[in-house]
Formats: sequence, structure tokens, C-alpha cells
Amino acid sequence: MTDFRYQGAYASFLPADLAAGELLQGADFVVGDPLDVEFRVEAGETVAWLKNRWGGYAGKLDAEVSRTLSIARAREMELRAVLSFVAFTDAPEPGYYWGQAALVCFDPGLRQVFEPWLESLQAKLAEGARVDVNLGPAEVDRIIESGGTWLPSARVDLPKPEQGKTVVLKSHRTASEGLIELGRQRRPGCMVVGWTFNVLFALGVIALVLHLCGVF
Repeated sequence: MTDFRYQGAYASFLPADLAAGELLQGADFVVGDPLDVEFRVEAGETVAWLKNRWGGYAGKLDAEVSRTLSIARAREMELRAVLSFVAFTDAPEPGYYWGQAALVCFDPGLRQVFEPWLESLQAKLAEGARVDVNLGPAEVDRIIESGGTWLPSARVDLPKPEQGKTVVLKSHRTASEGLIELGRQRRPGCMVVGWTFNVLFALGVIALVLHLCGVF
């Protein structure tokens, strides 16, 4: 029997082309970041695309996953996605970028429970822990009973394409990406660090110029 309170799974996505895939290496696509689900009709089929907070597209999901999400949307479930990792596979030539996202659908009546749960999930994914999100009714009960504080201990392995060699480009949030995110949130501590760096850099340049001019 299907549990209409919750559905979760990891799903792979493909960028539109190599140029779009290269953008996944930038700071606008960070592991643990939320992604929006956007539906498009392509060749008569509904396709789900994932995009970041600034409207940049990570890639599209396959037909089966798109169909599952379409059904969840028709049931008026909340649809959420979180970036899990980014990779590059070299075959078939010229190779392709791809990645996965944790997809979560839940009853909007349980938003107060799943909002904090999703925040915890995002934090774990940012650390590189691929928390199992394919949960049964008993596990959903535990989330609800805990008020959204319980996370499964089970982990999911990274998938491996059958063809070619794969390099995982992003599997966790780096320190530099964390600082960039803090800066975007305009947190005072991060801004102080940023300004301090800028001031020290400027002083270093001035000192170098004076040294070259023979001042000291």
C-alpha cells in the first residue's frame, strides 16, 4: 500500500549540454543546496527540470522520475529536491556531466515536520553523507513523532555508470563554498573576514609597490 504522506529517492539528472554542465562546477551549485522542480512539455512528454535559487538549470530528470513527480504534484504533494553530487563521465565521447539530487515529496499538512527535517537533510548532504531518503511508513512515523528531528542512519552509495570512467567533482560542500554562502546571507562574521582579507590584500599590494620603488 502506497504511503501518500511521503515519497523519497535519489535521482540522476543530465544538463542540457557540456556548457551547461560546466556551470555545475561553480559556486551556484553547491552540494546540500535546495533545487526547485520545474515541469516542461517536450515532444509531448512532461519532463521535470531542476534549477537553483537563481534560475540556473542543473539538468533534467528521466521520463520515469518525471512521471512520478508529476503524479505527486497532481496529488498536491510538496516537491523538494536537494543537490547530492556532481560528476563527469568520459564515455561515450566527448563525455558528459551529470549528478544526483535527493527528491522528497510530502503531504503539505506535514510541512511543519518536514521543513526542519529537510534542513537537517541538507546539512548532512553538505557534509557528504548520502542519507537514505527512500523511507517506509514506520520511518515516516518516526519523523512525525520526533517533530522532524530524526534522520535515518542508513546511507546510499554513489551510483556508477556502466560505461567509461567517472570522476566525482562535488560530493560535499567545501570551506570556500561555505564562506560564499555566508557572504550571500550577509552574516556579519563572514563580512568581517571578507573585508579583512580585502584590506590585507590591498596593504600587501601597496607594500610591494613601495618596495619596487625603493622606498624600503
